[in-house]
Order: sequence, then C-alpha cells, then structure tokens
Amino acid sequence: MQKDSYDIILNLAPFFLIPPVLLGILNFRKHSGKLIFIYLLVFLAAFTFLISFVLWKKGINNLFILHFYTIFEFLLLSLYYYIELKGFIIKKLYIAVVAAFVIFSIANSVFLEPLTVNNTYARAVESLILISFSITVFYRIVKEARILKLEESPVFWINSAVLLYFSGNLFLFTFSNYVLTMTQGTGMQVWVFHSLFQNIYYTLITVGLWKARKNTKLNS
Repeated sequence: MQKDSYDIILNLAPFFLIPPVLLGILNFRKHSGKLIFIYLLVFLAAFTFLISFVLWKKGINNLFILHFYTIFEFLLLSLYYYIELKGFIIKKLYIAVVAAFVIFSIANSVFLEPLTVNNTYARAVESLILISFSITVFYRIVKEARILKLEESPVFWINSAVLLYFSGNLFLFTFSNYVLTMTQGTGMQVWVFHSLFQNIYYTLITVGLWKARKNTKLNS
C-alpha cells in the first residue's frame, strides 16, 4: 500500500509541469521583462524532463543532463532576480556571484563530479545562492511595503516557490549521490520527499503566472 502511494506521487510529479507550461504558451508574448525568464524556466524544465525520460526508457544514463540544466536554471532565475532586485543590490557583486557559480559548476563537472553522477556540489551551492536571493526579495517587500495585497502579487508566489523548493531540497541535493546507494525503500522515500517539494514548486509558480495573467487582463 505504501509503495503504491509512493508510485502515485512520483508518477504524478511531471503533470504539475503542464499548467505553468500552458500558461507560458498563452502569456509568453503578452509579458516582457522578468516574467519571460520564468516562462523560459518552465519550458526548459519540461524539455529536460522529456529528454531525461526518453534516455531513461532506453537505459541510458541521463544524469549528465542535470549538469547542464543546473547552469541554465540558475542563470534564468538569476536574471529574474536581477530585475526584481534592481536598485536594491550591488550590481557588480551580484554579477560576480552569478559568474563565480557558473565557473564553479563547470569546474565541478570537469574535475570533481563527472557527467555520469549527480552534480551534488553545484546543486547545493545553487540552492544556497537562490535561497539568499529569495530572502532578499522578501526583505525588500517588507522594507518598502509597496505591495498592498501580497496574494495578488506574482512575485510573492514565484519567490515563495523558489524559497520553499530549494530550502526543502538542499539536503537532498547535497547527498543525492549517497541516496542512490540506499536501499530501494529508503531511497524511494527520499525521492518522494523531493517530488512533493517539486509539486509545490510548480504549483506556486503556476499561481504566480496566473496572477500575472489576471493582472494583465485588468490593466488592458
């Protein structure tokens, strides 16, 4: 019974990508600026999942995809946060942090964790940086107090998605290679935990994109 429940959660996880992808298709040309990077992020996630699934079905190691996905995911979210935090951060320091991570991630894949294993170090560092970006956004929201209704603000939902997902999965990202060596039952429990956070992540992003679409209609 428990295994059946785990299977349901794991099998349903990809379907949580469908709503934000559909909203992205509908809204991509209607928005400019920072939301473009969120649309590109969900498109990238969907494409990555499809490629990974095909390779997995063919029995081909697909972990190398995560090495590339991590860099592009980080860059897209960094561009989003760069616009969101413009005027609130030190520009040169922000760019330096982003550039340093990209260099570190590439070096990690070349010298430390090859493409045949999870890039745990890069994922952990990515999580820490994005967590700091999201906390900074919430700090700015509280300090400036410009948003009267948080529940109607797309940035509130998207930023909450990033903070919860990368905070919740920080431990898993750090020890994902070790998780692969666990017994099947224990390993499945950990990946179910990851899937739950991923489902919450895409659900919150969907709400944020829906709020953006709703606000666009009201202003048109």
